[in-house]
Amino acid sequence: MEDYYKPPKANLVSDTGFSISPDTKLFKTSGVGVATFFGSLLAGGIIIGLNYLRMNEQVKARNTIVFSFLAFAVFMGAVWFLPESIPGMVYTIVQVVIMMQIARQFQEGKIKHHIENGGRLASNWAAFGISILVLILVVAIFLLVVFVLETYFPDVFI
Repeated sequence: MEDYYKPPKANLVSDTGFSISPDTKLFKTSGVGVATFFGSLLAGGIIIGLNYLRMNEQVKARNTIVFSFLAFAVFMGAVWFLPESIPGMVYTIVQVVIMMQIARQFQEGKIKHHIENGGRLASNWAAFGISILVLILVVAIFLLVVFVLETYFPDVFI
């Protein structure tokens, strides 16, 4: 016998307005920390951007990646003028703390909601791999700039 008073089954959007497939893999905030530690805040921003892409928020993904690139450029420019007596690990720790706080602020609730609804998580090894790719790209660009400056502008002190 059928229960006529039972509400119909439907895939509804939750109260948070957040609905993605449980098969979608999101990176945890620890993945953002791993990527930032090994590949700078640019890599951490890319991980956050990938999460936004997987959450079907393309504008936020684009803005996150653009702002992380700009923040990376500003941070590297600022480091250039800071005293050499400051250990390099301090800069790394500052980047990791900033990016993890951003990830917690804007994505941790959605990630928890995703997990509670049977969603999957991306591996931190994948975040590590992305960070290594970003690191290789940044070093290659840096070496290219140094090569061009030394070749065409030999009087410029690097």
